[in-house]
Amino acid sequence: MRICTLWAKLVSREFEDDLMNTKLSQLPVDERIKLVEELWDSIASDQRTLPLTQEQKSELDRRLNAYEVDGNRGRLATESIMEIRQKL
Repeated sequence: MRICTLWAKLVSREFEDDLMNTKLSQLPVDERIKLVEELWDSIASDQRTLPLTQEQKSELDRRLNAYEVDGNRGRLATESIMEIRQKL
């Protein structure tokens, strides 16, 4: 009996997922982009709940130390974007 119930839930879930994907694909692109932005913003607001791995912490420390040594603040985003656009 458990297998039948589990199978029914899985099939129902797959159907719901297919239905959701179909509905999402029918939205205009600008609405889908807005939905993604809202989803990303909701993830970003919860970012403190995502723990960093030791490797990520080490990388952040490495970058901070490199900045403290050379003091290089990098360049403006607008400069980087202009350079990228020129290469396209």
